[in-house]
Amino acid sequence: WLRRLPTGFLHTMGNSDSHAAFADGVRRLVDEDVDDSDTAFWSSIFTASLSVEDIFEVISPSAVRNLRKRPRNLQLILRKMASSMASVCASTDEGQLTSQNSSMTAALTTVRLLTRMAPFLHEALDSSEVHDILWRPGGLAEGDAKTSTS
Repeated sequence: WLRRLPTGFLHTMGNSDSHAAFADGVRRLVDEDVDDSDTAFWSSIFTASLSVEDIFEVISPSAVRNLRKRPRNLQLILRKMASSMASVCASTDEGQLTSQNSSMTAALTTVRLLTRMAPFLHEALDSSEVHDILWRPGGLAEGDAKTSTS
């Protein structure tokens, strides 16, 4: 999906290294298993200062649908989003959240990612993996965390 983007696509997003890293991160989420502890990878997803338009442009509907075929990655990004928002709430409670800090960027990116992904998750509620990720306490069972073959 990302490989078919027109030449110069990433340049239209501001020609920023963080934008390119974000696009590469999304590609990795869709194409390969991602490690929960890969701090550099997750940072590239959540610290890029992206507009709503940027996120909607990089994350196509087919990207979200293909991510459902990697339920472990889907669960990881959703958990990272929840963790990001918990950190933002803690920063707010401590009076440390400002419009210029990385917590605010992470919060905006998280909300924009969730806004982009949610409709395509809801179209797959009959999928046992999506159902377990969203509704089963603890998410996927350990054996279900493999790449889906459907």
